[in-house]
Formats: sequence, structure tokens, C-alpha cells
Amino acid sequence: AGLSYYTVETHIMHLREVAGEEPLHVTTQILGCDEKRLHVFHVLHQSRDEVRLATAEQMLLHVDTRAGQACPARADVQARIQRLAEAVELKRSQVVVGLDPRPDMFPVEVREDVTRFCCGIIDAVAPYAVAVKPQLAFFEALGVVGIAALEELCGYARASGLLVILDGKRGDIGSTARAYSAAYLEPREDGGVALGDALTVNPYLGPDSVEPYL
Repeated sequence: AGLSYYTVETHIMHLREVAGEEPLHVTTQILGCDEKRLHVFHVLHQSRDEVRLATAEQMLLHVDTRAGQACPARADVQARIQRLAEAVELKRSQVVVGLDPRPDMFPVEVREDVTRFCCGIIDAVAPYAVAVKPQLAFFEALGVVGIAALEELCGYARASGLLVILDGKRGDIGSTARAYSAAYLEPREDGGVALGDALTVNPYLGPDSVEPYL
């Protein structure tokens, strides 16, 4: 708790105007990182034809808010950032592939096998993507079978060289947030690796609902 990245320098360049109803998307590149600093570059694109609308270059500093000073990020956080930077550099890609299993839309031959379907997608995208993003709600809706499939495909994705971003959009009070962090982001008590490399969260309940994940 009390650890986070803070922006210390930002350079923004506006390149073009765009109509309010135009669909947009942002790509982010890690330019460099060390134990305390993270250097990133963002590009705002017009989705229709990939025209660049604006860029932003940022330097972020890892800070202990309780001590009021910069400090090294945890070793596991540094390792995840380094893995992401290396994957982007190696594959020349920033593609993240969502896994939202809906068995009623599967091909007939795999309709009863969520794991097989998702692992097939992983096989197809692994050479080109840097991460997969399982949507937890779709797996939870399938009960025990869905949770078992999630655990298996997370391990399969890692073995295929992909990072795993769990799309859970969790947001709750501090004690519950800590439990979510333990469930999804921390090594298992039996020595097993954490289920995911990252987890999407909601910050609307304030800092206490986010700090346990940092």
C-alpha cells in the first residue's frame, strides 16, 4: 500500500482536429524503464484510417506516498513491465486479444469445451499478440467449469509467450481489494504462479480500492 507511479513530466503534441463522433483509440509504447522510472509514448489515432491526432510522451516515477519519496518498484512489477517491453520489441506489436467465451456462439465441434476453444485462439494469435485478456465475467458465468478453464488457459497463454491481463474491473473497499489482489495477482500458497500478470480495476471508491493492487 502507498506505492504508485506518478507522472513527473509530460510533452503533448496536438496534430489534427477531429469530429466529436469519430471513433478513436490509443496505442502506448514503453520507451524505457528501470527500477524507479517508466518512460512511455502514447499516440491518439483516428480509428477509421489510423491518422495520428496527438502524441504524449511521459516520464513516470515510482513513489512511496507514505515516505513522500521515490523508491524502487517491487521486483515482480519491474519484471512484468520488462516482459511487456521485450514482447512489444520482439513482435513489433501492441496487440492484446480478448477472450470472451460464449459457448452458444462456438463452432459445434468445440461447443462443450471452453478450454479447447480458447487455447485454439491462443495458438492462432501467439506469434502476433503480446497479451491475452480473459473477461472474467464470461468464465464465472460458466461456474466451476469456467473457472477451471480460466486457470488452464492462463498457464497455456504464459507457456505460449503471452502476458495475461485479467479483465475483471474490480473495485471495492480495501480489505476486499486485497483479497482480489491475492486471488488474481499474487503467487499461490502452494508455490504456483499468480493467475494473471495484471488485472483491470475500477478506481471510483478512491485510493483504498486501488492501492492493494500496486
